[in-house]
Amino acid sequence: MKREELINSVEYQLDQLQNELFRQTEKYMAENKLTKQQFAERIGCSVKTVNSILNGRFDGKLSTYLTICQTIGFDFNKH
Repeated sequence: MKREELINSVEYQLDQLQNELFRQTEKYMAENKLTKQQFAERIGCSVKTVNSILNGRFDGKLSTYLTICQTIGFDFNKH
């Protein structure tokens, strides 16, 4: 597989999104001194979901991704 094909693959882009979501979520939680429980309550999900995000294994609903991104101020236009 050529580099361009890899970069344009769904798997690669999903991995990149998950990694960025992890980084931004961790940063947001640290800056706001939030526990996993507090962050879960803020975005309306379970602690299990937050653990999945922080472990890089979150493959949830698109609406959950969007809620998290809006909460942490992640701008898709910059990435």
